[in-house]
Amino acid sequence: MFQRLSIIVLSVATVAAVSCKKSPETVTYAGTNLPLNAAQVAPTPAVASPATGTLNASYDNTTRTMSYTVTWSNTTDSVTAIRIQGPADGGYNGAILQSFANSTTSNTPPRRKSGSFSQSLAVDNVVVKETELLAGLYYVTVYTKASAAYPTGELRGQLTFQRSN
Repeated sequence: MFQRLSIIVLSVATVAAVSCKKSPETVTYAGTNLPLNAAQVAPTPAVASPATGTLNASYDNTTRTMSYTVTWSNTTDSVTAIRIQGPADGGYNGAILQSFANSTTSNTPPRRKSGSFSQSLAVDNVVVKETELLAGLYYVTVYTKASAAYPTGELRGQLTFQRSN
């Protein structure tokens, strides 16, 4: 009887140990003070602009969310849209993945020549792929009312990440 009970307990413990799935490791990535400037706007050579800016972004592989803040100053006219685009290497254009344009809805970029805007993006591995994001193939473009002078945006910055934990 004791042997049979020992075998049953050992069998249950083995099944439990084999069926336990290890939780994925939480890894966060950060891109800090990434430059936004007219020199990165494609096609190159870009039209000169006095505008400058920075891009701060983070990505968490567990929540599959990228959060970012775009800060700009001295654009030639007020900002009308901020877009995440890709996949594309620097100097090339990609598709629009997320666009925030000025409208009457909330959570749109301020329509000013200087300002900041924060948002998040779901990394769904269908439209936005984690491998492409971490390979630096997505970028942020800031569009202004001066669209005739800057039809592909006035500022651009590639999203590049380093593991932060």
